[in-house]
Amino acid sequence: MRGREVEFKVWTYSEGDEFPNRRPTFFRRHWKAFLIAFMAIALAAAAGSSLAIRPASQPSFTPDSPYVYDGADVLDSSVADSLTQLNETLESQADGAQLYVVTIDSLPLGQTIEDYSIEQAQRIGAGDSKKDNGVLYTFVKNTRQDRLEVGYGLEDRLTDSVCSKILDSAHGYYRDGDIKAGVKDPARAFFCPP
Repeated sequence: MRGREVEFKVWTYSEGDEFPNRRPTFFRRHWKAFLIAFMAIALAAAAGSSLAIRPASQPSFTPDSPYVYDGADVLDSSVADSLTQLNETLESQADGAQLYVVTIDSLPLGQTIEDYSIEQAQRIGAGDSKKDNGVLYTFVKNTRQDRLEVGYGLEDRLTDSVCSKILDSAHGYYRDGDIKAGVKDPARAFFCPP
């Protein structure tokens, strides 16, 4: 069996000799540039994340549309009108219960629809505050997600199974491409649950 021949050069130092002039590695020569680039990337990432964490604009309701915020621009004025009429009926016949509808294009970065709808329901304060009988329907256009947030005062009437049926009915409209009817359907079902 024949092996490879390897030649070793051994450098020895004796007093008075000069050390060989070794050139520093690429990193050692450019460490300042690497440090500056790293700091710039870290600052850019920090600035980007602070922008992303900044809260999205909050839904606001107008006198023309006191119960509907259509940030996704998927509804028409007839939905706002019918919801206003529905809420007037609910307030007089159902101890001040209220139904709000919020549509948005997309969720704020890092938020689930559950987090978003709970946050908005608390902020809006739908229904009678003592009876906690408000409902918020949230629809996210880009992901076609929706959620019903029901106050404790209505949980005996709008149970999880009832809410599931209401949302399944709305999803049928969404599959057919009729977003307006899909958003109106939970409102109708709220008044006359399946």
